[in-house]
Amino acid sequence: MERSRKFFLSLPLFFVACTQPQVKQNAERSLAFLDSAGHNYQGNVKNMTYLMKAIENDSTHAEAYRELSIPYLKRGYPHLWFPLMNKAVELDPSWTGSRGYNYLFFYRDYKRALADFRATDSLTPGFTDFPQAMSVRYLKGLCFLGMEQYDSALFHFQEYIDEDVQKFGLEWVDQVVFIYRAIIYNHLKEYDKALQETRLGLFIFDQSADLHYYKAIAHQNMGQLDSARTHSAKALEYFDIGYYHSRPYVEVQEQIYRSDIEALQKQLN
Repeated sequence: MERSRKFFLSLPLFFVACTQPQVKQNAERSLAFLDSAGHNYQGNVKNMTYLMKAIENDSTHAEAYRELSIPYLKRGYPHLWFPLMNKAVELDPSWTGSRGYNYLFFYRDYKRALADFRATDSLTPGFTDFPQAMSVRYLKGLCFLGMEQYDSALFHFQEYIDEDVQKFGLEWVDQVVFIYRAIIYNHLKEYDKALQETRLGLFIFDQSADLHYYKAIAHQNMGQLDSARTHSAKALEYFDIGYYHSRPYVEVQEQIYRSDIEALQKQLN
């Protein structure tokens, strides 16, 4: 009886010992499938099949869930993207910032995006996160811009600028932040400040159609029509060679089009 009892008590340990090598093997297979997925175009049949196999072999593989979600995001299937991306974040909270980026750029869901950026910030105190290679300070600014909370947007944009200037110098700051700060000051009718922002941005990249466009608007509102005409002409010139702010798959916040510049020129002439 005692021997039989010991046998049954040892069964769980036996099954655990047998299961551990299998779990490790499945995890290795999952990584191999993820690697194979990366050798195919994102979203094609092979790519997505390999990602599904990666998840089949290891249901805790956060990166596989995240990678599988992206084609659905780009194709406009939120009901398929959302549960996969959420699962990735649940398994590995370091993907929280990437989900916030998706909320911001693809869905303009500023509140959810901001919540994710704040959450990812709290995971790494004393360190600035860079979801999708963009400063979380800058991304927070975009959220507040979208919610028309301009003071908060300016604050977070300035945080981003100050940090980059301190670490690398003004020339390494993304000139797009000055586009958005100029937009805000034009909204607030603080045209002198809008001009200052465009000057800083043009110091970094003097062929930005956006910066010349918003500089023209500031001059127009200050009654400086000759300067407004000069910069609207430059805006159109640089727009036509592709030097305007845009991103793949989405329309950026406050994106300008050729028709916007032409409409401004009609007002000025």
